[in-house]
Amino acid sequence: SQSTWNRYGSQSIVIGLIVNSSYPLGTESHVLSRHFESIELSIKDINKRT
Repeated sequence: SQSTWNRYGSQSIVIGLIVNSSYPLGTESHVLSRHFESIELSIKDINKRT
């Protein structure tokens, strides 16, 4: 469970950086926060299954 979180946690950081660089900073912050919310929910879902 902890190793799963670490694996997906680092992936979400990478995804966040990619998303950040593809948007002008600040303009899509609400989209980014929603994006990270869905990542966090999927991480929790994965943790429940492991």
